[in-house]
Amino acid sequence: MLPKAGLGELIEKYAVFVNPIYPYIKRHPEVPQNFRTVDGIDYIGDKEVLFWHLQNNAADYLSRFFVLQNYGQSWWGEYLPVKLDLPFLQLRPSAENFAFQALRDYIVPKLNQHVREGGDLEALGFEKFFSRSWVSERFILDKMGRGIFSSAYWWEENIFV
Repeated sequence: MLPKAGLGELIEKYAVFVNPIYPYIKRHPEVPQNFRTVDGIDYIGDKEVLFWHLQNNAADYLSRFFVLQNYGQSWWGEYLPVKLDLPFLQLRPSAENFAFQALRDYIVPKLNQHVREGGDLEALGFEKFFSRSWVSERFILDKMGRGIFSSAYWWEENIFV
């Protein structure tokens, strides 16, 4: 646990946030931030990301991104710049949120069964994009999905360039 007195210095030096869906801790940034990775270190603006904590809704958001990236590329030969919605069905009852929740409700029980039976997630098709463990491993270990941190995809305006 960090002492409150030292938190200000931490926030000044690092990009610190509770949930990547809201990549700021004090307030909405005044200008859109650049996201980049340098030598394996992620930066938001000029601050190094202290750590990634992919809560359920952050993993869900990345799941959506992986689905769109995978199918956009296979259908059209390129990535689709589709702005994603805030992944909270209870806050934003959008068609996207309903559709992804319906997909999740259908796929996750099958994923759980597959894993219980010792199945390999990599052997699956798009179903693996709904696995929190697969999404977390690809994002954190393989650095996949970083393209989501851009104005072309991000749900909230004026966060990323």
